[in-house]
Amino acid sequence: MTRQKALSALFALAFVLAMLTQVGIAADAGSNGTRAWEPFFTTQPQNTSISPTDLTYHVTWSTNFIPNTVRILRESELFSDVFEEVTSFPGSAGSYYDFPAAALTDRNYKVAAYYTPESDPTVERCLEPTLFRLNADNLVFSLQPQNTVLNGTALTWTVNWTTNFVPTKIEIVKNIFSSHDYPNPVQLTLEDGLDTSGSAVLDYNTPRDDPFYVRAYYSDTFYVDSADFRLLLPEGSFLTQPRDPDYDLTNDCFTVTWTTNFIPNSAQLFRVGNENPCEGYTVSDLSNSMTMQIPGSFSDGNYQIRLLTPDFDVVWSDPFKLDKSGLGYVVQPGPTVQIRPSDLEYAITWQTNFVPVQIKLYRADGTGWSDPDTLIATVTSNLRMEMAHVLFSDAETA
Repeated sequence: MTRQKALSALFALAFVLAMLTQVGIAADAGSNGTRAWEPFFTTQPQNTSISPTDLTYHVTWSTNFIPNTVRILRESELFSDVFEEVTSFPGSAGSYYDFPAAALTDRNYKVAAYYTPESDPTVERCLEPTLFRLNADNLVFSLQPQNTVLNGTALTWTVNWTTNFVPTKIEIVKNIFSSHDYPNPVQLTLEDGLDTSGSAVLDYNTPRDDPFYVRAYYSDTFYVDSADFRLLLPEGSFLTQPRDPDYDLTNDCFTVTWTTNFIPNSAQLFRVGNENPCEGYTVSDLSNSMTMQIPGSFSDGNYQIRLLTPDFDVVWSDPFKLDKSGLGYVVQPGPTVQIRPSDLEYAITWQTNFVPVQIKLYRADGTGWSDPDTLIATVTSNLRMEMAHVLFSDAETA
């Protein structure tokens, strides 16, 4: 092609483009020849974070016209180019929409504004802005729950936390799978009286092999998880030591009691100086009371209680003494007093430092235990430490 022919073709193309431009302008022009009105978003809806105050997503936009209808559309679960209606309302209702806390945060959204063009009032057209998303990452634990040591007196763990929103429900979750993504079991649920600051009390029977976390819900299905924390035991110790117990004459035993800052797995009785525990005196269930009954035959010696903690550590008590040698008369019997001369009956009084289970009266006509005295009477009822009782008649004293 010659240079002249090339220039001619170029000018021809420029002419065609110019004509097409004029046609477009004419199509968009009004009767006075000015450019026709064009609808547009003066402010596009933006990616929006949830409000910690009212737990809504406040999405705003603006247009240069009042739409006939506004439709809020959400990307479908299966197809990214297919959108489903969330809600719709008249354009005069305003240029904002408050998404609830339950709104999905893993989808794209858009606002569709419908209008009627001036050039053709018989049709309705749609103006769509850019896509936007919802984000709840700003809901957080402002104070994470910490590893918690058992309250040794109440035998409970108290867990505290703070969120920057008021949860609709709280769960204390046991993290047995070492990941919050798995269906870990819920240990405790709280639903009443919730606020930004919260606490939960876990009893001693709460399993503590695995860590826990707090799950704070901001809707029926969506939540924020805290960091993990653990339930810890204090160093095992006696809060009150087993002291020298009194001898129970009725049951012929000593009852030893104590308290600790934990519930032991077991308690064993040891005689001081012996490496092995006293056979048959191991208590395994100490959940209701920390006590041990020891027979009176164990008297005249020093003993200790050895406890096994849930972490299998050993805690020894202070030594204590089992002794019933102190039992005796505070006031010796006698003298006898004749109280009814007509019946020739006598009363004898005494006082002991224990409540007898049986009283026997002997006549001293023997020489000792190898040659016993004569038994006159046996009393087993209404016994107490201070006695004043008619025991024998004059005939028995002869």
